[in-house]
Amino acid sequence: MSMNYQKIPKIELHRHLEGSVRLTTIADEARKQNLPLPYKNLNELQRKCQLREPMNTLMDVINVFFATQPILGTPDAVRRITFELLEDAYKEGVYALEIRYSPEFLTHNHELTFADALMAIEAGIADARAKYDIQAGLIGIVSRMFEIESGTRTLDHMLAFPNSFIGFDLADDEKELDFDAFKTLTDRAKASGLGISIHSGEEIGTEVNVVPTIDMLSASRIGHGLQIIRDDSILREVKDRGTLLEICPTSNYLTNAVTSVATHPARVLLNKGIRLCINSDDPRVFGIDLSNEYKVCMEQLGFTKEEIQTTLRYALEDTFLNDDVKKYLHKKHFYFL
Repeated sequence: MSMNYQKIPKIELHRHLEGSVRLTTIADEARKQNLPLPYKNLNELQRKCQLREPMNTLMDVINVFFATQPILGTPDAVRRITFELLEDAYKEGVYALEIRYSPEFLTHNHELTFADALMAIEAGIADARAKYDIQAGLIGIVSRMFEIESGTRTLDHMLAFPNSFIGFDLADDEKELDFDAFKTLTDRAKASGLGISIHSGEEIGTEVNVVPTIDMLSASRIGHGLQIIRDDSILREVKDRGTLLEICPTSNYLTNAVTSVATHPARVLLNKGIRLCINSDDPRVFGIDLSNEYKVCMEQLGFTKEEIQTTLRYALEDTFLNDDVKKYLHKKHFYFL
């Protein structure tokens, strides 16, 4: 008998707002806003906005996001995509979700201010929570593709709304990182009480970034981090620190971080004592959902039911959602952990 993966209660700590926009919503918003997107032909839109084969570099993937970014320019559109993200997640069996987004990317080339976007996102969350039993929190992303001034501006915005954000992230291209420049930001973020989850060790050759990201940038969680499998000494250091890896199998295949989904090192890492959880990353860009990632882990990577539960326990332990929410989630949905 095949397993119904949607029925597994889930927690997701790594899903991007900008990578979770329904194709039909892109088409509809393009029509509403009179934007030059191929909205009349969903097949054409899918080719432009969704990946099915691996791209050459992570930046090639990031460029796909720019195909959908033009529709994000109105409060109504941002509110809508936030609601739909949470609705989709709930239907995948997700009861707690950390939504991360880049204020700079979201508002880039739009009249929308950071505050406008945040209010629209929070309205979308409220809409979803009025309808579904799902807990949600926001992680603000500093995009490394922009200048450091953008990072300062983003963090200033986050700190101006202390009740709106639960975490801080650095994302995008991680080659030739200036750790000293970003340490100023992460020190401020940590001092303010924000959780620190940073994209690191995603692309081949970037495993050397992971330990400095933990030590210098105060990351308690690493977005991806799978490349530590390439270096036993780095792997041991990450294990010793107990840092959680936010693993995204299909994403890592489509960004060329692994040669195939079946060769993803997630289970090997878990068996070596690395704490990790399972995530979808950008479900609409990659044409997947979180249930698909659980299926991949169990049917292709060989995760047992007990190992899946271990990853859920790690996610519940390390979510940046507050302790009252954690207790509610444990009692209502994750009492089996």
